[in-house]
Amino acid sequence: RRGASGEIRLGPRPRRAGAAAAPRPRRSGEVRGRFEGARGLRRYTRATQAYYDVQRSRGAVYETVFSRDGALGFSLELVRDGVDGRTLVAVESISRTCEHAATLERGDELLGIYDFLLVQPTREDFLNVLKRLAASKRPLKLSFVKRAATGLAAKDAAADPVER
Repeated sequence: RRGASGEIRLGPRPRRAGAAAAPRPRRSGEVRGRFEGARGLRRYTRATQAYYDVQRSRGAVYETVFSRDGALGFSLELVRDGVDGRTLVAVESISRTCEHAATLERGDELLGIYDFLLVQPTREDFLNVLKRLAASKRPLKLSFVKRAATGLAAKDAAADPVER
């Protein structure tokens, strides 16, 4: 764009005085705040990888392999952690028919599908995860973080379910 004196201006268009900035709709995988934009998403991905590595070193990460076809036997929910404000996919309930009913606990965080880490999932991402899990071939490898390590041990008090 060119300014009044003919110079080329870079950056955002100046707003009119008193005009409020229109909120931009949130896209899948986009993170607000200090992690905003593509550069911020890379930062958040590195932060998620670091979180995964720390939890793994503490022995809080476990992997399960589902080999039976059909339903997995557990349900998931999108939760906003009240402690640090991040959103995560957590186990909501486990049925008796679940292949790993003895291993899974309510509140365990689903961290990865195969070797793909879930980074700041939005509602749209959560729905895509559910579709991907339903359509995935077996064996299906899922990575979880134990409930106590996620800070969701007091889930009812510290975390709020995100609108479904």
